[in-house]
Amino acid sequence: MKRLTKTEQLRLLRALPPHTKREIKCHCQRMSGSGIGDILKSVARFLGPIAKEIGSVALKEFVVPLMKKKASDVATNLRKKYTGSGLRLAGQGVRKRRHKK
Repeated sequence: MKRLTKTEQLRLLRALPPHTKREIKCHCQRMSGSGIGDILKSVARFLGPIAKEIGSVALKEFVVPLMKKKASDVATNLRKKYTGSGLRLAGQGVRKRRHKK
């Protein structure tokens, strides 16, 4: 059997139905915190025999941008949540008590 070229592999990957692409994206999101190898294995198991035709290099080129987007979204949300909570000088924000005489 003839091996597909890299452009043909990417074309085949992009031609997948939208629900399959969504499921691949969900695999990437569910397995966040796992290594790239584990995520690629999970996606390959989901795709089945198509994954052998696509190949690991083309699959990686498709999955890595999804993971980068997820990581940047998480970082953006953390920045929004914790804006301005950097280091402070000692004693800042502490009120001095006034003693009654």
